[in-house]
Amino acid sequence: MNVDFKIIRELLASLATAEPIAQSFRHVRGMPLQEEIRFDHLVALYENGLVDARDTSDERKRELTDPVLTVDGQDLLDALRSESRWAEIQRHVGQSGSPLDLKTVKAYVAQAITGGFNA
Repeated sequence: MNVDFKIIRELLASLATAEPIAQSFRHVRGMPLQEEIRFDHLVALYENGLVDARDTSDERKRELTDPVLTVDGQDLLDALRSESRWAEIQRHVGQSGSPLDLKTVKAYVAQAITGGFNA
């Protein structure tokens, strides 16, 4: 999946400012493409440890309930909000030859903060 970091930033920001209320995000057949793309990005955040949620999926649907930011998710949001930090991440990843994906960006943000301890 190609990651759109604008969508990632919007999702993280919405979770950071949301009141702690029960929310459920599900993938259903025939949903509008934009909603499907946002859901796929939320799943990627969950699978990469940037968002915690209850996975209430079953054989008919994929569903994440009560998503919240993890510490790593907050760190990524902080990096994405800073134009200079985001430019530095893009430059570093580009020079390393690694793909610009969530795993690589998460590792770089962790390294910049803690010397790689959380990567």
